[in-house]
Amino acid sequence: MTKFEEVSRALHACLSFMTRWGYARLPDELAHSTLLGDQLVIRYVSSAADRELRIHFSPAMPTHADRLSVFVDSRNGDGFFVNDHLARCDK
Repeated sequence: MTKFEEVSRALHACLSFMTRWGYARLPDELAHSTLLGDQLVIRYVSSAADRELRIHFSPAMPTHADRLSVFVDSRNGDGFFVNDHLARCDK
């Protein structure tokens, strides 16, 4: 099993409650970032809440450890990275 498969399985198990909240699980995607290399992208969407949750996982490279980023978005562009939001709340 690859690292992406392990992370996908673990995250989907932890996020299974999202379907009870009306979010649909979309197929996992592989993306590429110039800075972070290959990434696993996991998405859940809710048309009722007009929200999309995107989780990006990048495996460790010589320049960084494993990275997990969570982005919450809406159709009207009111999106934010959870880490950035929490950092602002901490000040």
